[in-house]
Amino acid sequence: MTTLCRVRKVRQALRAHATGAEAAASAGFTDQSHMLRVFKQHHNMTPGQYAKANVMIA
Repeated sequence: MTTLCRVRKVRQALRAHATGAEAAASAGFTDQSHMLRVFKQHHNMTPGQYAKANVMIA
């Protein structure tokens, strides 16, 4: 699975109110810190910031 696909899976999990650890595991990251680094590179925000922004929008 490509990195972009894994980042998409993390976004889906976060929109479904998964925790960071759950999102990382479901997307196939080795650990939460690895997912955090990759997610931040792609979105210029942490997964927590992304999840909070989506809660405010919905």
